[in-house]
Amino acid sequence: MGQQEYRFFPSGCYSECAFYCYDCWPPQYEWWEDFFARYRPRTAFFTARDAAAEFARRRAGMQAFWLPEAVDPNAYFPGRDLKYRRIHVLELGRRHERIHQTWKRYLENRGYVHLYELEKGKLVFPTHEDFINGLSESVVSVCFPSSMTHPERSGNTETVTHRFFESMASKCLIVGHAPQELIDLFGYNPIVELKPETCVEEIERILQNVENYQPLVDKNYSALMQKGTWDVRVKTMLHMLGEVYA
Repeated sequence: MGQQEYRFFPSGCYSECAFYCYDCWPPQYEWWEDFFARYRPRTAFFTARDAAAEFARRRAGMQAFWLPEAVDPNAYFPGRDLKYRRIHVLELGRRHERIHQTWKRYLENRGYVHLYELEKGKLVFPTHEDFINGLSESVVSVCFPSSMTHPERSGNTETVTHRFFESMASKCLIVGHAPQELIDLFGYNPIVELKPETCVEEIERILQNVENYQPLVDKNYSALMQKGTWDVRVKTMLHMLGEVYA
């Protein structure tokens, strides 16, 4: 849940709930503090590790667990190998504006297919089917944590979000920045790291040698199936709840 308290009224007033909390950012910590004070749960799960640590400190009577986001891989299409895909660079939703502005003209001049939000609020893919197909046809999916793209909202909380896992499920090569959470979860860095100063050279190197990155994409997909699906998350959650309520 995000900040949608209405979903738990009235049942949350007379039944004990265990909450799974996403978009729990430092600027909203006081709202969440009041929310937990009203419902008094014994257990809450947080998609951001920093948020779990913060509320473990704030609420001594509540077990706060880190349980990152995940994906249903059956809802996505792994698609073809990178070298056969028609979209070269895909920037969905939030973007790193400095990097975007640095390479936008370069990609256009080189004839690469570069998709991004042309107008604020105008979706890159108008339908869900288009979105799934578009991801499966993209070589590169650009992903940065919200702490880098929207620090005014997220503060310094660096967390892995659904877009990272969607991109892996579609067998895209992810470029951007890997949150430490993701590195710890997978046991390695699955992302090709980008810096504004060298992003043009890096993206050119990738697009000229896409076959070299196919092993990383395949490795990421295998790791996702083992550590990043909702089946895995639910099993972990049930195990944790069993320990709390034993």
